[in-house]
Amino acid sequence: MAITFMPVPSVVVRFPVELRAEPSMDLIHEIEPDAREVVLVAECFGLEPPRLDLCDRVDAETARFIAEQVLPLSCEEQRLRWWSCCIRSWLPRWRRAAGRMG
Repeated sequence: MAITFMPVPSVVVRFPVELRAEPSMDLIHEIEPDAREVVLVAECFGLEPPRLDLCDRVDAETARFIAEQVLPLSCEEQRLRWWSCCIRSWLPRWRRAAGRMG
């Protein structure tokens, strides 16, 4: 798969598959590499293979950051209001994604 870099200063990398198919969870599952492939490629280039618990560590670190930096622990009402707002904005996207997967 070829990777196309945008000519403007950006961290966005466009993949050719985006031009042929609408982004969806099905598409992501179809094009995601097998974990064994990732380990083999890392080994071929002499790189340290990715840690298997990376997603769990990132989720835990993100939750800790939100709890400590974004929402002070002493402001229970503010935290609940913030989460309520987030969930209301995320819920429609989750429902659409669940509808496409199921």
